[in-house]
Amino acid sequence: ALYINLFKRLSHKIQLESGVRYTLSILNGHYPDLDDVGGGDLYNLLTESSSLKNNILSGNLKFIYYPSDSWKLSSVTARGFHAPNVDDMFKVHLKSIDNSYRLTVPYKGLRPEYSLSQEISITKLVSKNLTVYGTGFFTQLNNAIVLDTLFRDAGVGGQEHLVSVIQYDGDFATTFANQNSDTRVNIYGLTIGLSANIAGFKIVQDVNITKYLNTDANRGPFAHIPPLFGKIEVLKEINKWKFRLLCLFSGSKDKSEFDDADIDNLSETPIIGEEEGEDGGTYRIYAGLPGWSILNFSAQYKIKPNLKLQFGVDNALDLHYKTFGSGVSAPGRSFIASLHLDF
Repeated sequence: ALYINLFKRLSHKIQLESGVRYTLSILNGHYPDLDDVGGGDLYNLLTESSSLKNNILSGNLKFIYYPSDSWKLSSVTARGFHAPNVDDMFKVHLKSIDNSYRLTVPYKGLRPEYSLSQEISITKLVSKNLTVYGTGFFTQLNNAIVLDTLFRDAGVGGQEHLVSVIQYDGDFATTFANQNSDTRVNIYGLTIGLSANIAGFKIVQDVNITKYLNTDANRGPFAHIPPLFGKIEVLKEINKWKFRLLCLFSGSKDKSEFDDADIDNLSETPIIGEEEGEDGGTYRIYAGLPGWSILNFSAQYKIKPNLKLQFGVDNALDLHYKTFGSGVSAPGRSFIASLHLDF
């Protein structure tokens, strides 16, 4: 990749920053021993070497304007990209959900996804002890990479037909693959925050909201859209001591807002019941992501100018929770101690 960046102060009130990036992306994959992954050639999914080569141009243009000493306005227009990587292009992964299996397989027709985004930020110095800010963004995704059901031609009895269920390692599984969406996906959001000094305490707070618009109703909910989340941080210095209290929080996300391919791990959220499917099997009913908040505390003592002792506790209330999309329980109450020496 090659990158050029330009920064220019046009006047005391106006700054300009711009960057252009050229990226050459080359990806090659080959499965030398097909029997090792099970299921033979998976209906010709793995029988050939695959390669992907892309020449990509991206960049951004940023304006900063200071109407007065207490106001700051900025605008960022950017074109970005995500080129398929090894995980996107060549992964073979079997996932069990209730009584069914989902098999992620390679898809040789995968192309990069591109984004065109606009961001507007406003910062206001209300007083010497209070600063508030807000940032809004709108991003348009083209050729968005989504995990969706994959239908393949399969020859049975001399005839070809489309199948989405194949046999893999002795089990029947629905085939999924990363594919490019034919329709645009629009993502937008807002961040609101403040920084304040009150009675010797420094308080930093922000809240983040992300939403999306998808015109293709057949694809269902879009993945990777987090619920409302944010933090509240309180800092205090007393002589040689520095104290920090941090609250991290997340809103809830209803099960109907999770993607159909289980990328965001709906199957790892709490189970609230069971229901009988059309095939006679029993399937779990998931609640979706519950909201949560945790408290972290730390203290630092300056023994000498170049020697500091720090200790703290994360998740002080020992809450069991999972961050959105992870599918893994976060650590419980954890104690941390460290010694910092500068030399």
